[in-house]
Amino acid sequence: SRGLGDVYKRQFLDFLIMVFGVYIGLQVQDWAVEKKRLSTERQYLERLHDEVEQLSTTREMYDETRENMSQNMLEAIQILDNTDLEAALSDEQCRNIAHSSFTTIPPAELPSATELISSGRLDQIASSSLRDSILSYIQDAARVRDLITTLSESSVDLSRIYPELIQTKVNHQDYWRDTITLQATCSASELRTNQAFINDFNANVYMYVIYTDRGVLAVSQKLAELHNELDMTLDINHTAKENN
Repeated sequence: SRGLGDVYKRQFLDFLIMVFGVYIGLQVQDWAVEKKRLSTERQYLERLHDEVEQLSTTREMYDETRENMSQNMLEAIQILDNTDLEAALSDEQCRNIAHSSFTTIPPAELPSATELISSGRLDQIASSSLRDSILSYIQDAARVRDLITTLSESSVDLSRIYPELIQTKVNHQDYWRDTITLQATCSASELRTNQAFINDFNANVYMYVIYTDRGVLAVSQKLAELHNELDMTLDINHTAKENN
């Protein structure tokens, strides 16, 4: 009976060794799969981070020019509301009035984010806050494209409708490489006496401010939030990098 018991013990030990070996093998396999997933995820996120940085730099110019133009047009409205006939519009304000219907769509594409969503791999990103930030940015960028399209269709080209009030001229000098500007001239005293123009200009300014605040700047803010989420996930400290 002792010999039979020893056999059972050896068989039990062999069974435990086999089960333990299978368990260890599965753990090693899971570890290898997770390591590969993490490596792939980081590659995607690093590429996305580079795209976000480049896009942020590009959009800075759009943010600044749209804010400045909105402010200039709001100041132009105040001048036109002023009954003081000596109040004049600057050359820049005249250009802004002529351009008040120009609501272009700033670049907002992030190819890596689009690829993650279209391929169904967004769920592979471990951070739920980062996933939400990516989706929020993509959705807002799409919403703003529709908003800008609607605003563009509703705005009035004032220099075309009121050519007697606003005169435009293309300025291009050969020594300015690849530089072309559209100049505009106008008179505050003439503009303020035309109520149809005043109505159309006010409508344009209203839509342009919406375009700037809810369109251009809103998407840039979402992009900044996504940038922050990526920095936290990738453990990137831009302040430290700049100091170095």
